[in-house]
Amino acid sequence: MSFLADTHTALWYFEGDPALSDTARELLETTIEPVYLSIASVWEISIKVGLRKLRLRAAPHRVLEGMLEAGFELLPITANQALQSGHLPFHHRDPFDRMLIAQAQDRGLTLISRDEALREYDVMVLW
Repeated sequence: MSFLADTHTALWYFEGDPALSDTARELLETTIEPVYLSIASVWEISIKVGLRKLRLRAAPHRVLEGMLEAGFELLPITANQALQSGHLPFHHRDPFDRMLIAQAQDRGLTLISRDEALREYDVMVLW
């Protein structure tokens, strides 16, 4: 089973935030399976830092470098996933999260997220 980290999951892990659940932290530290970071998350971080809705200890490109060094693998967005995200039910309105759902469904990935709204979709979510 491979995993897809929600944006907050990857950030909290990278920054050592205690908001990250013990289960998520242990999984991220011990799994031998790939843990992906979506390009949508990179985009979300960049947008929210630019809008001053997100403050990080380092510049976004340094945070990305650190996440990759920590073992996250970048997951590109395909045209099919972009189209699929537009056809999902509107349990969740955030376009970044909708893309993560589409990617998880398309690739058979388990999402690592605290976001309860993601559980409304046909996707496995761990926290």
